[in-house]
Amino acid sequence: MKFLIFVLLLSSRAVLSSDWTNVHTGPDSISAFVHFEDKVLLFNVGGKITEVDLNDFSSKVINIQDRWIFSSFSNNNDIYMSVLHPSGTMPSILKSTDNGLNWSEFLNDFGGNIIFITGYEFFGNDTCIFVGSDLNQNSFISFTYDGGLTSNYLKLNNVKILNSISKANSELFIGSGNGQVLTSTDFGKNWKEVDYFNQNNSSAVRNIKFEGSIGIVSNQNGEIYKSEDYGENWRKVETGLSGNFSFFNTNFIDNKIIISGKNNTTNVGILLFSNDSGNTWNILFESDEGFRGTFIHQNFLYCISNHRNLWQADFNTVSVENEVINNSIEMLSIVVDNRILNTNINIEYELLNNLIVTDILGNNIGNDNFKVLSQHPLSIDIKSNVLSGVYFLRINSGTTNKVIKFLVL
Repeated sequence: MKFLIFVLLLSSRAVLSSDWTNVHTGPDSISAFVHFEDKVLLFNVGGKITEVDLNDFSSKVINIQDRWIFSSFSNNNDIYMSVLHPSGTMPSILKSTDNGLNWSEFLNDFGGNIIFITGYEFFGNDTCIFVGSDLNQNSFISFTYDGGLTSNYLKLNNVKILNSISKANSELFIGSGNGQVLTSTDFGKNWKEVDYFNQNNSSAVRNIKFEGSIGIVSNQNGEIYKSEDYGENWRKVETGLSGNFSFFNTNFIDNKIIISGKNNTTNVGILLFSNDSGNTWNILFESDEGFRGTFIHQNFLYCISNHRNLWQADFNTVSVENEVINNSIEMLSIVVDNRILNTNINIEYELLNNLIVTDILGNNIGNDNFKVLSQHPLSIDIKSNVLSGVYFLRINSGTTNKVIKFLVL
């Protein structure tokens, strides 16, 4: 048996989505990118660096390395990238002072370890901390306090892959493949675990990012945690996601936040969008390719995919200034065995909604996890042997729970 739920929106408001245009497709997959001025550099893991002009989307290859490129980042006007020789040796961090045309060695002493850099943080131009992992997926931290002239490295016991690092004031935060969040107040020399995540998080931390006092942690299970006081306290916020995720980038734009990644269960790329500093989340864009990250240029939102593509959307159509309308009136038509039951209910139609059907005893007989109710019709498959009687459709919408009672004859 199937329930069909048709939703008629009785109030008007722009949906948190936009028309996306593929403005550039390159010949190579993208492992990293850096945006500067009216250009974006696309790094291919095989060593090719392509410059795309955001005025006309023309492109040209500006450099080809004989090494694999794993990550890239920028600080002030300088660009850095983490590389490894195709033989699996000679890890290095290279630096460019001319927008990627020429490169020189910045750091290459990692104590003989083969390492993969996935995160970075700068304090000025001289103090730099890089995090990642070695071949055995153990944590690895490298730091220099003199602009790369000398460096040291550190391995943390019982801490796996470090996917990202971020600073809140002068304090550093890192997230691990074990699900830990650790913090340092001495520029990376010593670290201690944040107790909250020991008690509440059981999944690998994929990304961590601070902007001012706001901190966002996203993990492999699609869960998001938020701090509003520079990492002193944390709480979990609802995303409605389920599955296995890789999150590569968190981008703050005023009070809006965009998290880029991929659902490893379905191989679908995903952009998560928050319009209220991370309190509520919606799916902004999905595609059959993982998303490496986003950036803003001249009121356009750009999204970099792993599969060679550069996507563009008018940010004005996704940057909705009004708060999400809570408890707006909806008309739901529930079709059960061709019988239509109409009812009014207050729901948050732009949030992700968990739909569950239960019997009078509270037994779950069908569900459809987290649908966006502005996309219709929705359907719920339930047990084929359901009997006549009273049933309940339970809608969990953000922090609001609503129940529709109906009768199956």
